[in-house]
Amino acid sequence: MTIYGRSARHDIHYQFCHVLLPGLALGGGDAAYLIGMLVVEETPRYLAEFWNSIAGDDPDLRATEQDFAVRMERFTDGWIAFVITPPPALEALEAHQIGVLLDLNEERVDRVVDDAIPVDERGLAGTGILRYLCLERDEHTPGVAHVGEWLGPGHRVNHGAVLGSSVEAMVEVLADLLGESVVSDNGPVTVPDLADEGEIAAELQDLEAELEDAIADENALDEFECRSILAQAYLDAAQPRRAVVHCEALVELLTRAEGPESERQMIWRGFLGRALTEARRYFEAIDVLSDLLVDRDRILGRDDRQTLATRGNLARALAFGGRVDEGILLAERLLADRLRLFGDLDPAVLDTLGHLAQFHSLVGDHETAVELAEEQLEKRKRVFAEGDPILERTRHNLDALRSRYIKPEEALAGLRGRVDSSIDELGADHPETFTARGLLAEQLLRSGAFDESIGLLEKLLADRVRVLGVNAPATVTTSFMYGRALRECGRPEDSATHLRALVEAAPTEVTTPSPEHLQIRAELVLSLIEAGDQAGALTELQVLGMDMSHLEPTHPLREWAEEMIASLEGT
Repeated sequence: MTIYGRSARHDIHYQFCHVLLPGLALGGGDAAYLIGMLVVEETPRYLAEFWNSIAGDDPDLRATEQDFAVRMERFTDGWIAFVITPPPALEALEAHQIGVLLDLNEERVDRVVDDAIPVDERGLAGTGILRYLCLERDEHTPGVAHVGEWLGPGHRVNHGAVLGSSVEAMVEVLADLLGESVVSDNGPVTVPDLADEGEIAAELQDLEAELEDAIADENALDEFECRSILAQAYLDAAQPRRAVVHCEALVELLTRAEGPESERQMIWRGFLGRALTEARRYFEAIDVLSDLLVDRDRILGRDDRQTLATRGNLARALAFGGRVDEGILLAERLLADRLRLFGDLDPAVLDTLGHLAQFHSLVGDHETAVELAEEQLEKRKRVFAEGDPILERTRHNLDALRSRYIKPEEALAGLRGRVDSSIDELGADHPETFTARGLLAEQLLRSGAFDESIGLLEKLLADRVRVLGVNAPATVTTSFMYGRALRECGRPEDSATHLRALVEAAPTEVTTPSPEHLQIRAELVLSLIEAGDQAGALTELQVLGMDMSHLEPTHPLREWAEEMIASLEGT
């Protein structure tokens, strides 16, 4: 039977969001059960069971726990919010999101769960302890949602319409109702300070100014165009932290305007994953790309090019984030699928070869890395005309991998030539030129030319701070190389001082430090040992060992740390 003249699924959706759950929340004494259900990991399973109690045995109408999501947010003054995402709202009046606000005042909550009080006297309607709201689909305007609040079973009031139907939009509605600010479960949300992000090109400064005007005028179209250009420009300029800010804003803007599964929204989620990876915020990147892969696979299918591209980006985030074996396995499977679908000369196949070369280099398998990079170059020469910039980049990448595999003396001449040609063709401040200068300094250090290496690194560090900013990933890498060079040239005390300051200043995820950040701390341990501070080195190493727990057991850094701890504790 259809109550509202719509589909059977619509009736189930409506009954679940608008009748059953508000009845539990505000009617009789069942609120304690609902509250208890929302605070456990099994919440999606319980919600699916409620849904299926309405759907019956029809497999086309039943739901699974994967069809539901729950997010918790804390507000000031003791309020807590649960945002429930039910199966997608496909018809008018269906709820995109359900918001449950709960006042955690201990005495008030105790009354709800006190068995000494009769059940029929424990309802929350009219108490103000719990509020139940929905973001409901508009029948005519995509991206617009109506805010409805239940004051009791069957008693709904309208709070108007908002732009957007995402979880974040629901959180903002709840915050506005309370006049409060959102606090994350891990403490206040911090916005990255971009003042130290280096120079902004004049044309990008003009775009940033246009963006400010668009935001002030609430012109979403101009905002989208400005942010789209800025995000890609900052990625190209090796300023990923700036790119992340714009990618996040674009995803939110498109989610509000077009919904969570629009093609443009998913494209920018992919860009966000890439920007987070390049900003060395690997675990955030893995979360973004994993969710995107699920959506791409479900909507487009496993063999769609966009799905395959997402698998490639996820493999990079995994590998660079310390899960190299997983990254290699994912990339090998991706390579097999792309070969099956597109043949061995498809550009995507050749990209995957390059990524695999990088991943093998991360674990010290330089021979395999060089073989894969050589295969990539040979096949690209069959696809692209000589002089194409992609061939030049491929040769540079191969040179970089070879430089770690061959004697430094053999690499130096080619690297000096690469620096000169990059300056002539691209300019002194181009990212490719900076990379070439860094590789040259690294090989000079390996060859024992300490003074020349340190001189180059000092100049490169100053240039990268000026152009990219002090905390840009490439700048941090150069600063690390400088600290290592100080130690290797016999100045361990200076190295330790420099590296301690770098550890404190370089941004990283607190609970899951990036492998690059851990590498800086490993170099600090070596400097402390060579400076004669065995106790300080052991203390730093023990903490470092605990902070490496998110890396794979076979990761070179973990194996090194375990060997060093055993060695120092035995002395």
